[in-house]
Amino acid sequence: MKKFVITTDYTCDIYPEFFEENNIVRVVMPITIDGEEYDLENTKITSKDLYDKMRAGSSCKTSQANQFDAITKFNDLLNEGYDILHLCFSSGVSSTFENFTPTVNELSKKFPDKKIMVVDTLCGSGALGLLLSDCIKLQKDGKTIEEVYSYCEENKLCYSHYYIVQDLTHLKKGGRINAIEATIGTILGIKPVLSLDYAGKINVVGKVRGQKKAFKTMIDMVMKNIIIPENDFIIMAHSDCLDDAKEIGNVLVERTGLEVKYCDLTCIIGSHVGPNTVAVFFKGHERQGQQSLILPFPVSNN
Repeated sequence: MKKFVITTDYTCDIYPEFFEENNIVRVVMPITIDGEEYDLENTKITSKDLYDKMRAGSSCKTSQANQFDAITKFNDLLNEGYDILHLCFSSGVSSTFENFTPTVNELSKKFPDKKIMVVDTLCGSGALGLLLSDCIKLQKDGKTIEEVYSYCEENKLCYSHYYIVQDLTHLKKGGRINAIEATIGTILGIKPVLSLDYAGKINVVGKVRGQKKAFKTMIDMVMKNIIIPENDFIIMAHSDCLDDAKEIGNVLVERTGLEVKYCDLTCIIGSHVGPNTVAVFFKGHERQGQQSLILPFPVSNN
């Protein structure tokens, strides 16, 4: 069986040791803060520093995966005799997958006997981390690159995402909601529950007033949609609010019997959702569709 490696990018969240334990190669995705660029690999910024800067009003901008970095890293792997399976950030929120085509075409001409397979995972953050973890398990079980690729295509919509954001301003800046929605939502104290839908786009799937009610709504959604036997563990990610993440995680441990692993939201994801965001990721049933943040009403007060 031909050897292959599984790669991804810097939108992937999982417990930090995982990347080193499994020698995961990641393609850089730069973030620019107040005009200074960080590629998160050679020029780094901690999550804590990022969120402190955002709280102070810093301007953040992200970029798609660096194709020069992809070519360099893939070229090295191909020279070492590996085929490559790359798990790409959702095309619903990034053009990275689309822009990988010329990279793959260029390298395929140079290495005609090698396979480069790129998956539009329709996932991000901890869901991408869970998918990566499952792919590594399949690889260790002896599955071929084609079999792991097929698994991704057949199962990627089973990986669920739920986010609760603290400040609607960052969603407005990222174009996820409009200015009117952000203003009215802030005045009314609305806490949206966000998810990625079947097209890999970020959408509102719930809206309540107040943080405690938002936490309860998130937990209820997880319990409704999770398939407990399909999960080895749940990922709780956060943007500098570990206590909030543990408040939700402790309930999920009690209700599901599963281990919860905690991690920081990657700087790429965090720059769009802002500080004090909590997120949960797991394998479950079919993803939900879109709601408007403000309309239709009512907002849940339960």
